Amino acid sequence: MPTVVQLFQLKDTLRVEQASFQKLWNKPEALLEEDLLQVAEFTVPPNQSIGRWIQRDPQARYVAVMGLFRQPLGYAWRTLTVLPTVSKSQCGQQPEAERGLPRSTDEQLRFKLQGYQIDLLKTGPSQGRGRTFEDPNPSEQPPFRRKT
Repeated sequence: MPTVVQLFQLKDTLRVEQASFQKLWNKPEALLEEDLLQVAEFTVPPNQSIGRWIQRDPQARYVAVMGLFRQPLGYAWRTLTVLPTVSKSQCGQQPEAERGLPRSTDEQLRFKLQGYQIDLLKTGPSQGRGRTFEDPNPSEQPPFRRKT
């Protein structure tokens, strides 16, 4: 079964850390208020990997990612990470034609969906490796991997 994933760019994590699955999924804007800077939503098919380039908000200090699971258990349905401080120039919209492999200075977050949980696998500059959208080299680990 495909899993819908939401990625939140945040100023602070306190409200996310205290939120229930239902409240965060149904009304993130109302719950997170001024802490919420941006939301991205996409679907990860079973046994497939996807990559997404998401423009970073210059005010974002944290990322929370949650999966829409049928049976969310404990807090395994979400993961949080701290973003490194970057200059505003690194947060600009990347033109379509330039999308492809990330630059060596691009920050990448990689997550794994397994069963009813989502885990952060790796964070850091791409160092010339990795993916953004559809990478023709499947041997490299994509940002989102669904494993059933």
